[in-house]
Amino acid sequence: MAIVMAPYKTAPERAEYKMTATTGAITTIAADGPVFSMRWTSSSLIAVIKRIGISVGVRTAYGTAQTTDYGLYFARSFTASDSGGTALTLTTDNGKLDTSFPTTAFAAGDVRISTTAVITAGTRTLDAQPMAITVAQTNALATVFNDDWTFGETFGRQPIILRQNEGIVIHNLFLMGATGVLRLYVTVEWAEVDKGAVK
Repeated sequence: MAIVMAPYKTAPERAEYKMTATTGAITTIAADGPVFSMRWTSSSLIAVIKRIGISVGVRTAYGTAQTTDYGLYFARSFTASDSGGTALTLTTDNGKLDTSFPTTAFAAGDVRISTTAVITAGTRTLDAQPMAITVAQTNALATVFNDDWTFGETFGRQPIILRQNEGIVIHNLFLMGATGVLRLYVTVEWAEVDKGAVK
């Protein structure tokens, strides 16, 4: 099996993983507020992010109809992890798509999601523009919205490559309106490969 990268690149996979993170009941999240982050710290391996799925469920409708927009950012110089919210359990077999795979190297870094408010940014520099944006139509109770940001799943599409002290962060882009209560679900699929396998 090989990682699907740009047409001129292939690399042997070391192991593959998949996890879904869930917020609590989030409300009045600030504009440009971080709600999910992953920080990669390994110096010998790289993380190959293939897919990020995002789902929104409305628990309490906004007082005035609005959309809820999320942006996916590349985080560079990520030398101190974010804090607050809920950190995912990354030890032992969690996230492995085959029990024989090693424990994810994200265990030495960090993956977390909001509980009810924004998470607190660590030391990192986000790109000026997001890599992807999704717009959730959240004007009615029981609205459910799903979207996929895919990168290395189809031939010829470059996946996100995370090297040491890099990561991905999802921001809520606009202030959530009064009374609105949502629940956010983020699914990430990735592979971990030896550093020398991808130039």
